[in-house]
Amino acid sequence: MVRPLNLSLKFALVEDATNADIAFIAQGAPKPVSLSEPLLKQWLIQIADNHHARISRLYYYLCNDATIHQLNAQHLQHDYPTDILTFPYSYNPIEAEIFLGVEEIARNARDWNVSFELEFLRIVAHGLLHMLGYSDGTDDERKKMRSAEDAALQLWEEHSNRLKSP
Repeated sequence: MVRPLNLSLKFALVEDATNADIAFIAQGAPKPVSLSEPLLKQWLIQIADNHHARISRLYYYLCNDATIHQLNAQHLQHDYPTDILTFPYSYNPIEAEIFLGVEEIARNARDWNVSFELEFLRIVAHGLLHMLGYSDGTDDERKKMRSAEDAALQLWEEHSNRLKSP
């Protein structure tokens, strides 16, 4: 079940942010140096809060093609690399491990003519949105997921622009 999105998408630091254990762990692929990890954490906490949920532990592993391909074959019997695999442990509070195929994300960014950072943010949000009840198995579910991703990216844009202003 999808938790309803809080339509007031204003970015404000959530009070219990210090209790959320969120990490980005390089596992064969480098972390994008252009993105601030503390800002990413605040953004994810706010997305969860906008959906009336709390993050307890959320680990993102940044993988190369070989690692994500092996995980995809082992857990889903898909013989190819993918951009994301989400392993849920608890939905509220959220506890999950999310594996990101960084090379696949880069290929998707090139194919869709968007920046790597934008596609990386979309996929990071996508993993959390799965934990918030969104799915992408049908056309209708994909439309709802894309809309929630777009809202998350708008939230990122608003907050990062505010940080750049004097």
